[in-house]
Amino acid sequence: MPIMVSATIPAQAQDCTASVSAHAIPKVAMPTPAPATDAVAKLSAVGLWYTDTGGDGVPVIFLHPATAAGTVWGYQQPVFAAAGYRFIAYSRRSYFGSEAGPAETKATDADDLLELLDSLGIEKFHGVGVAAGGIRLVDFALSNPKRLASMVLACTTGGVTDPEYEKISERLLPEGFAAMPAAFRELSASYRVSNPDGTKAWEAEVERAIPEKRIRLRNKNSITWEGIAGLAMPTLLITGDADLYMPPAVLELFAEHLPHSEKHVIDGAAHSVYWEQPDIFNKLVIGFIKRA
Repeated sequence: MPIMVSATIPAQAQDCTASVSAHAIPKVAMPTPAPATDAVAKLSAVGLWYTDTGGDGVPVIFLHPATAAGTVWGYQQPVFAAAGYRFIAYSRRSYFGSEAGPAETKATDADDLLELLDSLGIEKFHGVGVAAGGIRLVDFALSNPKRLASMVLACTTGGVTDPEYEKISERLLPEGFAAMPAAFRELSASYRVSNPDGTKAWEAEVERAIPEKRIRLRNKNSITWEGIAGLAMPTLLITGDADLYMPPAVLELFAEHLPHSEKHVIDGAAHSVYWEQPDIFNKLVIGFIKRA
């Protein structure tokens, strides 16, 4: 007599399947861009590409991560423009549309941003820095605190050089981590599974953003806990609960040293929260800027 095997799926397994479905990352269509001027600002030593929606709205300037350029804000540009803000993004030296400048230089990204602001006639702005862009924003804030109405620091280590903090980074990121594919390092596994088209679009942004030879300028300041504790502008700290660089526990540590900060963790997102979950990211940032 053949052995009969039941095909009934246990309730526990069914619940597990439902749980996976419930935690899928929602797909968000790329919105139609708002009208903007794309140009190259001729600074004293280099030309920097930027995009600017113009108008009389309060300026919000976006500083891109190391894996992307000033073109990566497709989910943010029309949303912030529609909310009444003057959206500005730019590419740092050697990134998409911007000149590399001289190989030997004492210039800093903070210097470049200050020149860009002056060339655009902007006295004060809200800054949004993601990942490496957050490090540049902190560096700028230390030298030019009165130019910032507020800061948003998303998924960034902040460039803090205190030895104990650097040891934490060493424990988080193993040897060889930087050589791993960018999507693995910076997009959550849930996003890559749920949104393969979005993953490909992000990878295309990375491909066109990064030059053959990237220019890395030094910081203008030594960024320390003591230094950032003196920053008085309102600051929003954001990370994803799947961010390998800035997990929630490290965000908490960062918040302890910024007396005028508030923090938020986005579930299911990694190092590219602005792209993985743009609706939540945009709502958080716009709500914060309105209060700042």
